[in-house]
Amino acid sequence: MSPPRIDEDSEGTANDKHVFFKPVFENQQDNSAESAHPAVRIKDEEDHIGPTYEHSILPEAVYQEDPPRNAAQIPKEPYYSTWPQEPAERRTWWTRWPWLFIIGILTAVLAGLVGGFIGKSIEGNRHNSAVPNAQASACPSTTASSPTSTTSPSANSQIVIPKTGCPDATGRTFQSSFSNATFKHFCNVDWTGNDIASVYATTISDCVKTCSTVNQYGRINKTCIGATFVPAWANRTQAMQSVDRPSNCFMKYAAEGYPGNKRQEETVVVCLEGKCP
Repeated sequence: MSPPRIDEDSEGTANDKHVFFKPVFENQQDNSAESAHPAVRIKDEEDHIGPTYEHSILPEAVYQEDPPRNAAQIPKEPYYSTWPQEPAERRTWWTRWPWLFIIGILTAVLAGLVGGFIGKSIEGNRHNSAVPNAQASACPSTTASSPTSTTSPSANSQIVIPKTGCPDATGRTFQSSFSNATFKHFCNVDWTGNDIASVYATTISDCVKTCSTVNQYGRINKTCIGATFVPAWANRTQAMQSVDRPSNCFMKYAAEGYPGNKRQEETVVVCLEGKCP
């Protein structure tokens, strides 16, 4: 069998776009095997432009070249890029000095407060350690001298027994050295009963001060008018033996006259000015 024939037309060549294949078998009438598959004309010559070709009805292979691959068609693998971290900004001295200045001021203020508190505490301790001897000073209207104290021997220590200034001080007006309260002084007089409370006082002035403080700050419905003071009971052991309490100043809310002392120890009655019976 001879290869297919290419018919060229006056309007085109075999290299044109429209190419028709027309299979033509020679000796078609003589070859019975070939007659079983007669030649087929795809298209009449008058219906096409350009050359025609005759071909077999057998399927023909179509060849097609793959398009060229370029770099744009190659899939790219994902990748990750790490941007370099910027270095931390360095602080210079002109950005720090405001904070340093504030911290310095706060430190100085705190140090001053602590120092003042410590100094005040030390001064307070010195003041408390230097306890002045309690004395009764004379009122400006009188010339009485303040009583002094004497000591009484004891088995263990020296106990200070306050002086009362009696009998010269009787009926005279004095002023407390602490509360500035004025009071009258009566020697060898004893008020019994009607007690508000009893306390330990080192001097007559302390006893009067306690009575005045009760009237000023005490939350009771009774007024202290004065007190009975027993100087010898500055010895608390002796006071416990006599009245079962370590007290020598007995504050009163009422009194009747000025009864004489019936005790063995010296007694003195003091009453706040304006409240005496």
